[in-house]
Amino acid sequence: MEKKLLEKGVELDSDILKVGHHGSKTSTSEEFLGKVSPEIAVLQVEENKYGHPGPGVLEKLKIFGIKILRTDKMAI
Repeated sequence: MEKKLLEKGVELDSDILKVGHHGSKTSTSEEFLGKVSPEIAVLQVEENKYGHPGPGVLEKLKIFGIKILRTDKMAI
């Protein structure tokens, strides 16, 4: 979906990004992050056997200076 949005030239600038597919390794490309340029990324994730969120996704978010909020790390 991210690729299609980029191809269509959709205006993507946003302060908050809900990271796709629980932060799987195939979600959230550098090109997409550059276009959205969020300040905050929200990852809806819980303990799982799939390794979500992927370490590469977390690293990309850090490189872009995006604050990361994870549902599995937040107290309610």
